[in-house]
Amino acid sequence: MRGSGAGVRGKREPTGFSRFRAWWGLLPLRTRLSVAGIAALIIILVLLALPSGEDPVELPAHGASGREAGANGEAGYDAEAGSGEPAAHSRAMIRSVLLEPPMPTRFDVLTVEVVPMDSRRAGLSYRYEWKVNDRAVKKSGENSLDLSPFKVRDLVSVTVFPHDKEIDLPGFAFDSPLVAIHGAVPTLTLEAAREPVRPGETIRLHLASHHPDGGEVVFNLEEPLVPGMTIDRGSGEIRFNPSADQRGAILFGASVEDLEGTKVSKIFEFTLMLE
Repeated sequence: MRGSGAGVRGKREPTGFSRFRAWWGLLPLRTRLSVAGIAALIIILVLLALPSGEDPVELPAHGASGREAGANGEAGYDAEAGSGEPAAHSRAMIRSVLLEPPMPTRFDVLTVEVVPMDSRRAGLSYRYEWKVNDRAVKKSGENSLDLSPFKVRDLVSVTVFPHDKEIDLPGFAFDSPLVAIHGAVPTLTLEAAREPVRPGETIRLHLASHHPDGGEVVFNLEEPLVPGMTIDRGSGEIRFNPSADQRGAILFGASVEDLEGTKVSKIFEFTLMLE
């Protein structure tokens, strides 16, 4: 009986691990390496997904980096946590540059209005570099530019360079948008005939115009058009042959246009007096 019992104790059933090891040994080497790599990747992803136990970091309200971003895409001042004050040695930034007037003529002086990124920052000064048609203008360091030396349709811009005088630190430059010089607007007036005329006679009216640039202008009739009325486009003289039933107030449209395409239109009224 002892011999029989000893024989039973010497015989072991294969365990789960033994079966897995036997199955694992039958797999090709390339398959075993692939399975091991996938298992390692799964373990790493699980560990990364576990909470760290630290409080989440709250980002500043104005951006994830904690730095204001300017219109030119440059980084702005560093804000201390909770204080909102500019860092001691941060570079000054500009929020916007406005040019006035927005539709200037050659008779205007273009001026600059600078809005800094931090309005509480004291000691800021600015340097200005003007350009016309992308060419630098000499002696243009001021915040205004006289446009009289330039031509209609020239493109004007300015680059503003801020500088903090308190810490002697230059800031980030800011380019203004382009502004086109517009043509001056010509005037348009009517010199109407005041003498009564007989039916069938020609009435002569005259359109007059003054152009600040001294350029040539062209006159035209426009709506409301009046039957029997014609115009000399060069001189502005209007000839009108009224019919027998035309009396009282006469309304007609007219315009004047310069060589740059600047146009002024008006509706005029005159009283037709027949004998």
